Amino acid sequence: VRIMSLNGKVLLSENCRKNELKWNAEKLPGGTYMVTVKIENNLFRKFLNVIR
Repeated sequence: VRIMSLNGKVLLSENCRKNELKWNAEKLPGGTYMVTVKIENNLFRKFLNVIR
């Protein structure tokens, strides 16, 4: 699973099937996104800085 930021938008590209992956992005103060990715009942959180 690769998570990228582009033009202030968080993009997700993944190789697993769509029904195995759920994610959302929440914008935090300071131009940081908290992205929560849930894959097969495992929850991952990553903080991403937005590329301006």
